[in-house]
Amino acid sequence: MLWFGVGCAFIFAFYNVLSLLLQHIFYVCAARTSKAWRIQSAGQAWSSVTLPPVVNLLRHELSRWKASIGDPSSGQRAGEDSGGGSAKGIEQRQRAHDHDLISTINLCTASVAAGAVFELTARGHSGIVFSLEAAGGFGSAAACTVAAVGWQLVLEYYWHRMMHLPFFYRRFHKMHHRYKSPQPFDDMYIHPLEAIGYYLILYSPAFIFRLHWVGFAVYMSIMGSCGILDHCGIQVEALGLYNTADHDKHHQLFDCNFAFPFVYMDILHGTFAGTFCSRQYSLESLRLRKLKAT
Repeated sequence: MLWFGVGCAFIFAFYNVLSLLLQHIFYVCAARTSKAWRIQSAGQAWSSVTLPPVVNLLRHELSRWKASIGDPSSGQRAGEDSGGGSAKGIEQRQRAHDHDLISTINLCTASVAAGAVFELTARGHSGIVFSLEAAGGFGSAAACTVAAVGWQLVLEYYWHRMMHLPFFYRRFHKMHHRYKSPQPFDDMYIHPLEAIGYYLILYSPAFIFRLHWVGFAVYMSIMGSCGILDHCGIQVEALGLYNTADHDKHHQLFDCNFAFPFVYMDILHGTFAGTFCSRQYSLESLRLRKLKAT
């Protein structure tokens, strides 16, 4: 079970370290210049700068235990302003009361899924291989990596659209849309059953394609990094093909930009609002098309 532990620890550490770095660099060090990097800077309150949800949860449980034994130092709830608050003068936004618990459950689920992929790969039960020869050469390895990204793009898009159907939205996806202007550590606030469904999509290429381990690492790096960046509230653009403002707009406006992490499926289905390759896709025209369709 060595590789299971390695996989769990890697995803757990990657998520928390990258989220903490983004929070510290922007929401702490660059808080006073937020208009230069914050996607929704005007009139948007911030949550308090915080420790990772799992740490807040453990501190809260420790505080409750101390209170149960009469320790006078247990007065403050562990998750409140545990990272020192936000910049002076910035309106505070309250996170959901179960934010730390739900986020921790989902991070643990993602970590266990990664650990399972690592362990199954070590035992030869996945499509991940460790030599270019076994992957069919460099061209085949590169093509399978691109195919894995495309596979995720397609399945995630239709999964996400399904989550916006009234039945699924009310019961599952509405939780994730609590935050209209997300920031670090908000992305894992999602219904645990919905999270499991997405993780099945996320890790499925390891069993569908003949992937070189480097290709799978590239695939997971793209998905993991973009998942965090899409919910950090920070303006990041890469090569005109990726922009964090696209998914941020989905949280803000609800009825556009379902694709992750690239917008091709939105463009194909006419659900994109934003700029792609210097072309502007307006939300007004999108809503007008929907109105005519009804």
